[in-house]
Amino acid sequence: GSCISTVWTPRPNDPQLEAVFLARLMERLGVSQESARAQVAAAAVAPAKIPKAKFVQEGNNTGRIDMSSSFDRAWRDVGLALDRSNFTVEDRDRSKGTYFVRYVDPDIDAQNRRQEDSALGKLMFWRSNKPAQSALQYSVFLKAGAEGTTEVRVLNKDGVSENSENSRKILALLFDQLK
Repeated sequence: GSCISTVWTPRPNDPQLEAVFLARLMERLGVSQESARAQVAAAAVAPAKIPKAKFVQEGNNTGRIDMSSSFDRAWRDVGLALDRSNFTVEDRDRSKGTYFVRYVDPDIDAQNRRQEDSALGKLMFWRSNKPAQSALQYSVFLKAGAEGTTEVRVLNKDGVSENSENSRKILALLFDQLK
């Protein structure tokens, strides 16, 4: 017998075809034809999807992330983003909207490791094995904004808005996970 092969060819979205298909599916599931068409038409005029997170540049190395979700949801999403970005969350205070994190700059960390692996580094047995000072403490601060939005900022260990290259890196890493 002959072998018939099918090739799936992607094509651009066709909102009208999708609407017809959705209406037919709804009818098949027991929704009346008029109701199905009305619901599909109403969904078609729904506003475009608002992005989950937006990066707002405020200065040279400072900025914030505006999230289109409520504080509760943003708190959870930022927590997950911190986990995925390999930050060490040392403490959290939900009532103050703050995650206390330790950030290790990968560039400085690699530099320190190279120094420790050198011959001289191996000879300096008197040096303690405490972690390199490349790990800096920051806090990721969430503040509920207007109409169910949330603002995310990076503060230094003194609770002041941070304006540094690290702050920018931290925000960029978080934004990457949140968008």
